[in-house]
Amino acid sequence: MDSDLERLVAEDEVARTAVASAKAAALRDLDALREQLARERQARLLAKAAEVDAAVDAILVNARKDAAARRDRRAAYERERAAAADAALTDAVAACVAVLRGDGEPP
Repeated sequence: MDSDLERLVAEDEVARTAVASAKAAALRDLDALREQLARERQARLLAKAAEVDAAVDAILVNARKDAAARRDRRAAYERERAAAADAALTDAVAACVAVLRGDGEPP
């Protein structure tokens, strides 16, 4: 073979090896970046999930407080109604007893 041709073949081999090496390095870098992006994405997803969980917990706490307040208001209203009914019944019984004793007029 001609020395120029041998030199060109050798240079071509060196260039092909350099390109293959650069390609392999670029692919390794790409894989490393993909892994880093996947980890960062996972971290962001976990952070967002924690935010959503905290927001849901806050909503549940407020809902439970509101339900307890409504339950307390309803219980207070029921106590007031029972007290009013008791007072009305006591008055009605007293009026009936007065009528039976002859101390008053029928209601």
